Amino acid sequence: MNRQDKKKSVVVFIHIPKTAGTTLSDVLKHQYRKKNTLIIHGNIEEKEAEFKEKYYADRNQIYLIKGHMTFGVHQFLDCHCKYITFVRNPIDRILSVYYYLSKNQRHPQYHLVKGKTLEEFVSSNTAHHNGQTRFIAGRYDPRERWQPANLLDRAKKNLQENFVIVGLTERFDETLIVLKRKLEWSNMPFYVKQNKSNKPATETIAKSTLTLIKNRNSLDVELYRYAKEIFETQLNRQNDCFEDELRKFSWLNKIYQPMGNTYSMSRFFVLKIKKSIMQIG
Repeated sequence: MNRQDKKKSVVVFIHIPKTAGTTLSDVLKHQYRKKNTLIIHGNIEEKEAEFKEKYYADRNQIYLIKGHMTFGVHQFLDCHCKYITFVRNPIDRILSVYYYLSKNQRHPQYHLVKGKTLEEFVSSNTAHHNGQTRFIAGRYDPRERWQPANLLDRAKKNLQENFVIVGLTERFDETLIVLKRKLEWSNMPFYVKQNKSNKPATETIAKSTLTLIKNRNSLDVELYRYAKEIFETQLNRQNDCFEDELRKFSWLNKIYQPMGNTYSMSRFFVLKIKKSIMQIG
């Protein structure tokens, strides 16, 4: 590995599924050019060789690393790393996972919900249970399957010591303004919500099912509580202009919606056409 470059810093976005990460990824596209972005998915330690090959082939241009990856990419970098992520209420996240997959039969994880009721999915040993804790803890150790407290403690420590921003899906706009300030973005982080699952309201789900989700995701429930404390601390550190900036952004983002929707739809059709051409070729 090359000597660490103290002047350069790379933003690392750990995209935990169904935490509004796709929407944030869309925001990031307006902050970092494609040539300055590296995408990697999976257990980062298992992807070490692939990551190093991609990163060091173009290291001077990479300023954003993002993907469904576990914590730990900093150990392979030669510069300063700024971790960011979003976490979500675990009950809402699991409901979103189920209803999103149920309505997307071509999704590679559709088999996890195929032929299953919500209760059956929640009762299964799906990898989505406590997924937020596992993503943020990183460095999987099979022995910790029977020592979940170790996993939770490491995830908490990583959030506290290694993440410059811990966002909350339920407080998306506030998080974006904190991100804009902390990462010194020049562009406003306008967005249109992406990958919506259209899940039913939580109040309509049987209480027994909600209790089961909570029990199956006890680590994520505690991690989410801890993340909310960190988030409130982040907000308390903002200056007096924060609320005004937030109101202005929320107002402007509503105006942006028609244009943003048009852009998203046009990009969708372009990608669909490109895919069709590749299949024909």
